[in-house]
Amino acid sequence: MSRTIILTGASGYVGRLVAAAILAKEDDSLILPLRAGRDSIEVQRAILAEAALLDPSPLSAARAARLRFVSIEEIESEIAERADTRISEIIHCAGCVDYFNAARLHDGNTELTRRMLALARRLEVDRFSFMSTAFSCGDTASNPIPEALHPDSENDLTEYIRTKREAEWQVARSGLPYLILRPPILIGNSQDGRYCGKAYGLVQFWEGWSRLLCSKYRQDLHFVAPLTMTPVLHQDAFQKAVLMARAHLPDDSIIHLVSPTENLMPARDLYRLFAEKVRPEKVHFYPSYQDVPRSKLYSAARTFIDFCAVNIEISERNWRFERTNMEALEALGLDVPCATQQSIGACLQYFLRNSSRMQRYFDRYKSLLPSKVRFIDHSVVQRAET
Repeated sequence: MSRTIILTGASGYVGRLVAAAILAKEDDSLILPLRAGRDSIEVQRAILAEAALLDPSPLSAARAARLRFVSIEEIESEIAERADTRISEIIHCAGCVDYFNAARLHDGNTELTRRMLALARRLEVDRFSFMSTAFSCGDTASNPIPEALHPDSENDLTEYIRTKREAEWQVARSGLPYLILRPPILIGNSQDGRYCGKAYGLVQFWEGWSRLLCSKYRQDLHFVAPLTMTPVLHQDAFQKAVLMARAHLPDDSIIHLVSPTENLMPARDLYRLFAEKVRPEKVHFYPSYQDVPRSKLYSAARTFIDFCAVNIEISERNWRFERTNMEALEALGLDVPCATQQSIGACLQYFLRNSSRMQRYFDRYKSLLPSKVRFIDHSVVQRAET
């Protein structure tokens, strides 16, 4: 039976993925609130293109008819004017990811969530689905991290994490039936590596390297590369899990959209994949940010490590998540592709092919690239010296 859903954040990466999955795999219609200045034609084009990749059936016209754009600033009045439209669900994917701008994070995460919850109560929706983050706990004191609301933490890595946790509590206290979805670091498609989001997570690392370090050939690269497992999830796995969670989990559920820990790759292996593509002569691995001899590094290397500081600190922590609800969905037939060396390699290849900076780097310095890279583990060196 077709329903009408309000989905926020459709102009962003996560919202686009969810909207496309619903268009491709379900019959629901979507009302998509956009901020002032967003181009609804461009947003529609991007969503339809992503939906076509999930299901190439020639249904673009019919899919487009299931999308309606409204102004997020005036959504309450615009929805009220259409009293004949029954809204069954609000999927709230919109938010701010500016790690350190407290004012913007408050407005984009806690305040906007409050507004959408107020609208959901007036519309008497059947469920409010909230897109949070697997890192909303703030630290790894609980091991595994439970699929439950988290207490305040004194170890939040960013204001982003704190505001997401506050928004989760708002949702849980709203009196509405809810579903809280907690994805980890999202990466490109598991088959072809395509990625349609901004430069976050692994892509932020790759983009940062291309901007800061590929202006010349570097004989030495320096990475903080711990052996802890990195919680990543392919975007197609994320889409499958979101659809299954909405269809099968009971009200007032919280789910970590994560792969089993044993299927994840260590952070160091992710850096190794990248280094073997750009091929310096030597790669230096340090176990933690504090172990980096910053005074001995060239300026660009210091800048790059500082640029990645937050993601480095995230990777240094031993993230293990409860997977009770994911396991329940897997028992019902959910089959999501785990991130492997091959599939992450496909994501890296997609980035390299589509980066003009990296293509210029390879064209300019291909004669300097060694056949083999030497990896130096400074945690081993330090132990030997002591």
